[in-house]
Amino acid sequence: MKFSIACRGSKLSLAQVEIFESKIKSFIPEAIFERHIVKTKGDIIQNVALDEVEGKNFFANDVQQTMLDQNIDFAVHSLKDVSDMDFFENQEIAFLERAIPNDVALFKQDIHQKLVENKDLIIGTSSPRRALYSLQFLEKALPQINTKVTLKPALIRGNVDTRLRKLLEGNDYDGTILAFAGIERLLQTKHSDEIKQYLDQLEIMILPLTETPPSCNQGIIIAECNKQNRQAAEVLLKLNNKEIEEVAQLERQIVRKKGKEGCSQLFGVLAASYKSKPYLYTSGKDKSDIEFSEWQFNNELDMQREELISSSQWLNNHIERIPSKSQTMEINKHCFVSNFKSYSFLRDKRTLTSSLLWCAGSATWFKLAKEGHWVSGCADGFGFDYLRPIFSSQLVNASNDALTILTNSSSKKLYDGDIHVVASYDMNISQSRKALDVNIKGIYWTSFLHYLFTKEILPDDIMHFSGLGRTYDLLQKEGLNPIPFPTNKAFYAWKNTQ
Repeated sequence: MKFSIACRGSKLSLAQVEIFESKIKSFIPEAIFERHIVKTKGDIIQNVALDEVEGKNFFANDVQQTMLDQNIDFAVHSLKDVSDMDFFENQEIAFLERAIPNDVALFKQDIHQKLVENKDLIIGTSSPRRALYSLQFLEKALPQINTKVTLKPALIRGNVDTRLRKLLEGNDYDGTILAFAGIERLLQTKHSDEIKQYLDQLEIMILPLTETPPSCNQGIIIAECNKQNRQAAEVLLKLNNKEIEEVAQLERQIVRKKGKEGCSQLFGVLAASYKSKPYLYTSGKDKSDIEFSEWQFNNELDMQREELISSSQWLNNHIERIPSKSQTMEINKHCFVSNFKSYSFLRDKRTLTSSLLWCAGSATWFKLAKEGHWVSGCADGFGFDYLRPIFSSQLVNASNDALTILTNSSSKKLYDGDIHVVASYDMNISQSRKALDVNIKGIYWTSFLHYLFTKEILPDDIMHFSGLGRTYDLLQKEGLNPIPFPTNKAFYAWKNTQ
């Protein structure tokens, strides 16, 4: 059985077509394919940012029109290149897959010397969102070796490999920002050696989703066909991923509500699910240039903010922390810093100089940056396990035996043993800890240890809450069935809006 496919000719587009073809072959093994390469308006215009060009769908219009004009079976697109779902109004579509949606900042290796010399850094991007918010984040996330880090955006156009080559071969840019999904997909193709050669010459930071949410539908591949082509339509019906369709449509709702006409927005949005708990986060500037930050998740609490307290707020002044007497200094290539205290209690911080640092969230990231450390990425407040897909990716490629978790001695005992864990400090709670106020109806546990330290004095009717990290899992093992917020950041956002 033969199928024809219209697509762009970039290496990434062809990699995504290969994914589409392999999915068809999974239930039509005899299928063969004929590709029709289309040079789009977006490919032709290379000297100007597309948000300055009249029109939209610069990478998708020509591909779709070729499919229709030449009776080609399918067209394959990156969904983030499509400005709105009305584009597919007369077609059948299938949401195929979503890769890791983060952005990745890539820098030349002389970045460290330029930070020492306090030079302004030029970051190549064609995205208004990245030029504004990703650079704001990076100015706090890069090592603060001297005074404030200053980044300036500059236009860069081209496909993934073209941008990497422009970054490395010229003097116009110190860094650039790309989608994780595009890099990862190219690393799974015959072009992987070429991409690895570029990456080996660069320093990498994976940007957190709750600080720099991605472009709407980033990382999603979509295929379309003419509705009249019933054979092709039946194929797409079998391939459509309902979960990806749902999150894609949720993100599109945000764009319709807050976005400007066209595909360039000054905000990011991510709808996702972790541990079967759906959530949506969006932030940036809306069509009226008003800044916003919003969480959506399935917690409708009949509770005032003063009735729900965090365990940190309750216990912070009653916990003593002291350096562990026996600090094992063996740190692997990748070190996850569970909180800044685990770093600050290290006796010899030079043990981290040869490791790639990861951390729990942006607060710890910024503190490590002020200490002059390069941080590769963070868990967005979801806990260590949230990083496992990134660790197992082709881009990072960190096996379990290359990982170390830096934490405290009590938390070390709670890990299952597949990861090397180092404790830098011990925790003790004062026996004079104050009782809960009688008006408190619920506790948001920022640490499972807080629960262990206090469970014998908790009221029987207290409600339990937590983020979706390890604390949530461990509270469930205690039979508590905690009500989840996605992260601590989502909890404090809820507190501040009540």
